Amino acid sequence: MFIVMFILACGEAPSEAAAPAAPSSPPIITLGETVALMSEGGLTLERQRWSWGPKEGPPTLSMVTYRARAPLDARVAVRPSETVAPFASLVPQDDPGPWVAINGGFYEEGAMGLVVSEGKELTPLSPRGGSGVFFWSPAGAQVVHRDDWRPGPTEALQSVDRLVNGGASVVKTIGGPQTARSAVVVGKTSSGS
Repeated sequence: MFIVMFILACGEAPSEAAAPAAPSSPPIITLGETVALMSEGGLTLERQRWSWGPKEGPPTLSMVTYRARAPLDARVAVRPSETVAPFASLVPQDDPGPWVAINGGFYEEGAMGLVVSEGKELTPLSPRGGSGVFFWSPAGAQVVHRDDWRPGPTEALQSVDRLVNGGASVVKTIGGPQTARSAVVVGKTSSGS
């Protein structure tokens, strides 16, 4: 089982009237080195920095990816919180772990929108889901607005609002890391379920 999280400060999109400038050359994704932060009991937590933007000059968007790898018999739990919660309050007191907490902020019991896996549509496109649809096709990874989505790719995910539109970032940071609203806790029960 793999869990990949993108950690960002909460933000809001600029008004529709602001037209982004077109990039002079196609943007590229630059991946940094993967750093193992923890590895214990079959659970591994890794960090990788990446950026998206023009080949020359500063990136349009910089992010940090946290990837938690867990054995197939691991357990994942979502612990919603209205405020930032102490780590100790998120884990069961009777299970020593290992445990990992990840800032989420957008988790629900079910999918928020389109989920396509191995060519099967598991959840349909939703007007209430995020505005971006990430998918993989023979042309590579792509993101389109949900209104421009066309069935066909074998892997797709409707996500929260897009971070980049027309080559420009649509994120304005507000509140920084203290705007965390939830955490995901990963662990393994003694029964292996």
